[in-house]
Amino acid sequence: MDSTAGGRILTFYSYKGGTGRTMALANVAWILASRGKRVLALDWDLEAPGLHRYFAPLLSDATLSSTDGLMEFLGEYIVAATKEAPAGTKPDERWYEPYADLKRYAEPIQWRFADGGSVEIVGAGRQNASYGARVNGFDWDGFYRRFGGGAFLDGMIRQLKTAYDYVLVDSRTGISDTSGICTIHLPDALVVLYTLNNQSIEGASNVAAHVADARARRSSEPFPIFSMATRVELGEKKKLEARRLLARERFAPFLESLSRLSAEQRKNYWGEMEVLYDPYYAYEEVLATIADLPDRTNSVLAAFERLTARLTDGEVSRAGELSPARRQEALELYAADAGSTGSPRTLATVREPAQWDVFISASNLDQEQADRLYYLLGANQKVFYAPRSIPAGADWRSVMAEALQHSGAMVVLFSERTAEDRSKTWVSEELEAALARSERDPSFKLIPVQLDPRARPPLEYLTRYQWLTASGGDIQPIALAIRDALLGNAKPEASDQDRIARLQGELDRALSDKAQLTERAQQLQQQLTTLSGEQGVLNERLRASEHKHRRDVTRDVLVLTSAGVAIVFALFQSSVLCPLLPSGMLPAVCVPSVQR
Repeated sequence: MDSTAGGRILTFYSYKGGTGRTMALANVAWILASRGKRVLALDWDLEAPGLHRYFAPLLSDATLSSTDGLMEFLGEYIVAATKEAPAGTKPDERWYEPYADLKRYAEPIQWRFADGGSVEIVGAGRQNASYGARVNGFDWDGFYRRFGGGAFLDGMIRQLKTAYDYVLVDSRTGISDTSGICTIHLPDALVVLYTLNNQSIEGASNVAAHVADARARRSSEPFPIFSMATRVELGEKKKLEARRLLARERFAPFLESLSRLSAEQRKNYWGEMEVLYDPYYAYEEVLATIADLPDRTNSVLAAFERLTARLTDGEVSRAGELSPARRQEALELYAADAGSTGSPRTLATVREPAQWDVFISASNLDQEQADRLYYLLGANQKVFYAPRSIPAGADWRSVMAEALQHSGAMVVLFSERTAEDRSKTWVSEELEAALARSERDPSFKLIPVQLDPRARPPLEYLTRYQWLTASGGDIQPIALAIRDALLGNAKPEASDQDRIARLQGELDRALSDKAQLTERAQQLQQQLTTLSGEQGVLNERLRASEHKHRRDVTRDVLVLTSAGVAIVFALFQSSVLCPLLPSGMLPAVCVPSVQR
């Protein structure tokens, strides 16, 4: 790779599902990182995301249920383009650059690679109940036509190539808007994976031809297209060889795009670019870099090492060494995550702990200011702030204790209200732990922040440290001062100040919206209370009306009954009815008349 050209973006594509495309990407990412490369794995398979599953035991949020990803990244830009794009903005004006920084959404996997290598992952989006609606409701045509999505993605590409050596994109299958973005707009090279059946071969090769034509119209630069057969089963030899020949025929034209292949490499290409089927990998998402032993020429790992060698022009051709102890450790972690042996262990028992630039300690009553500081520092620093940084269901005490032990600094917010907070016991515990950390680690920084003039720090020892004071409650200068303290004498660049200012404005609007929503909720609650009272009055009136109605009906029945009895008695008295009755049934009123 030409170091002057920055990083490379490689898209992994398959026409059909079930090819092992995501597995190939995850393993190539690991192989590259194990040789000191900075790698971003990006899940653009929005309709069926699953890249994170291959790294789940090594992620702080294994299911990404509370972690923002690509959909939130795109949504943030849409909101900004709607509210903040200056009137008359031209497509080439880069007001959107701060929003095009996808690295803000990257989650590192918790594994220490040699020579500074790393793998970070950006998931498809927060995996919760509303994810499907967000994906289905996203207007890709509007994203490009109304909001200048093409220029925005170009800005994202520039920043990714600066931040990483390799960006590996997991593309949607088939033919769609999103697969076109991944195969044509984003990459420097395309990796096409297919299984040895007619539909997969023909579909994948047709898409590859379409991509090659589209890229040729955009640029005269060669666009490499690699092809690899996967899940190759060695039974049915005649059918296997027939499909191998068909695949070679359909994908042979794309070898011309691989200009750096020698004659010998072209000759060996088809035999090397195959992944044999291994049933072990059919049941759970586990990396071959962990499960396979090295130096096995027919293993799944060996196939992905050959693919990596092609993609890097031979610079990386083997995964870094993994000691037997660490391999067993990783296998046990994956087994526990899959639920196959015993109860799952917490990440802290096996993984490498996360590293944080700043740990924010604040009372619950100072949450609004702490939220502001979290967002402002988060533009350039990796910030731990509970509860935002604690995964759902995690043991929050152990997570916070570990985070504090692996943070470069603690920022302590205190105000007059701090002493009133019933959670101050936990704040005091954090500060005592920070004191112990600072005594044994001189590089650890403690930065107290006074939120109002009369406030005193929650523990007396903090008076030893130089305070920062939020004048008038303005937290933005505090964020800049903390950044200065963490960077030493280095000052933030103007672009960083612009970004912080933009984030401050966005946060102010969000807090204003929150206040308005809170006020509206209170109004609705008051209306509901009033309606409930009115409903109670109506119910009481209804019950009273029903009672009166029943009483009136009873009275009328009694009146009518009495009147009827009187009429009958009168008829008997007048001897009208007496002659009509047999002598044995005569009532007493008739006897005198009969006797007469």
